[in-house]
Amino acid sequence: MYEMAKSSKFKDILIAALTVETLTSDIRAFRIHESGDFFSQDYLDAWVSIIRAFPQVKFWAYTKSYMLDFKEALKLKNLNLRYSVDPTTEHLPKQKMAKAVVATDRPRGSITCPSTLTKKHAIKCVRDCRLCLDTNKTIHFPPHGFYKSHLAQYESNELN
Repeated sequence: MYEMAKSSKFKDILIAALTVETLTSDIRAFRIHESGDFFSQDYLDAWVSIIRAFPQVKFWAYTKSYMLDFKEALKLKNLNLRYSVDPTTEHLPKQKMAKAVVATDRPRGSITCPSTLTKKHAIKCVRDCRLCLDTNKTIHFPPHGFYKSHLAQYESNELN
């Protein structure tokens, strides 16, 4: 996939594939990168064009690419982009954007991802929860394995 993403034809290939998918399966949400990141300005710009081509689809992504210009991406109403922050973060992005914070303690004003608070991630992203798609608040992700039991520490008002 990385080699295809570096290709000048990447944008056209993905627009064609997503056109078929949206016509046949009614896609309404699309996460960019299950793992990986925006590795160049050209690649980011290709995604901006792709996202513009599908205003009916809500896209979301996380990034640590602080050196890129996200100005155009941040204007897109159907993209929720978050800067990933953890204890190893040394740089913040040029532009102000929502954050995803991996930390033991929940940062003030943030919302903890509900999926991380359930056994075996019983709450599934997009199927059961649209938090990453629908809010610009900081989302807190406890480190893997931090909550091992159930929703005992979950505050139901966090989603309000």
